Amino acid sequence: MIKFFRVRISKVKGYHYIRLPKIIVDRMNLSAGDEIEISICRDKTDSQTALWEQSPGGIRKIRFTIPDDTLTMNMYGRLYIPSEYRFFFPPSLRDFILETNVGNIQTHINSEGNIIKGLKPWFMVNHPIEGNDMFTFEKLDDRPVQYRMIFEKGKT
Repeated sequence: MIKFFRVRISKVKGYHYIRLPKIIVDRMNLSAGDEIEISICRDKTDSQTALWEQSPGGIRKIRFTIPDDTLTMNMYGRLYIPSEYRFFFPPSLRDFILETNVGNIQTHINSEGNIIKGLKPWFMVNHPIEGNDMFTFEKLDDRPVQYRMIFEKGKT
């Protein structure tokens, strides 16, 4: 079965590179010199998530801690999603529902990788985020673009 996921192309010194999410590299046991097949799709009007029968590569859940250098986002009500996990969510600025301990929040990830929209009530209850706090995001099967966020203080 074919699984689709997004990658971002970077240009460095005149060469174009694709960075695969670490979780995909680990799951597929890829190493330097391995070959992968890539299909190019230029139609940006369709949501890529509509192509997935399930989340990319069969991944239904991701788990991580917020990097220490982004903890200052607490005061701005922003939740930073590390770049290696952004493939799990809809493309930037596409709304989705985030099920949290304070209720459902309609939100999106901006181009910098932050979830900002609608998180003020969540931060009021869960503030502050610290370096050893764990986040788990789970794609819900019965809803097209809905995720559950579980926040665990001091779990690493």
